[in-house]
Amino acid sequence: MAADIPAILKNILEFTDFTSKTVIAVGAGGGQFAEYGKKARRIIAVDSNPQALAALQEKVAVMGLIDRFEYQAGDFNTFALAADMVFFEFCLHEMADPHQALAKAKSMAPQVVVFDHSPDSPWAYITAEETKVKKAWQAVQIQKPVRVQHYASQQSFSTFAELEAKVISQGEVALQRIEPYRGQKNFTIPMSYGLALL
Repeated sequence: MAADIPAILKNILEFTDFTSKTVIAVGAGGGQFAEYGKKARRIIAVDSNPQALAALQEKVAVMGLIDRFEYQAGDFNTFALAADMVFFEFCLHEMADPHQALAKAKSMAPQVVVFDHSPDSPWAYITAEETKVKKAWQAVQIQKPVRVQHYASQQSFSTFAELEAKVISQGEVALQRIEPYRGQKNFTIPMSYGLALL
């Protein structure tokens, strides 16, 4: 499986200026987009999954950015942190109350940036997350964002088994929705995502 991480990262960096900022990165575990840390002064990575934070630590070490990152495992809503920016990395739709999470973020930093699936993303449908994604973007709209930009991308797979491995944690509905791809090889699924500045 491969999303076009370099292209996505380029869009993030063109949309958002991380230069010399202290950033609370919510859902940062995994580290797919951690290269923005090269521009930031400090990253406070918050993730509810300790294993994802461990993966982020490994990536940060490879990039030579150990001194810029610190790690907080737990629920974002329980932290009392302050920064220049809160950056939600593909996670707002996973939060039980996106509206509350955005309000909390605005109390922590003067800038809030949301990076998540677009409401009309075919990939969000495939992974059975379309309702959660729509709820997240409704919360964004309530906050009256300063700027919103949506982008088209895709997920690429060599085999059906690769796709199945990617979505299995999403549950039975997602497994049913990928059935039309069974038997296919070297295929793509459209994925759209958006960035919003609050």
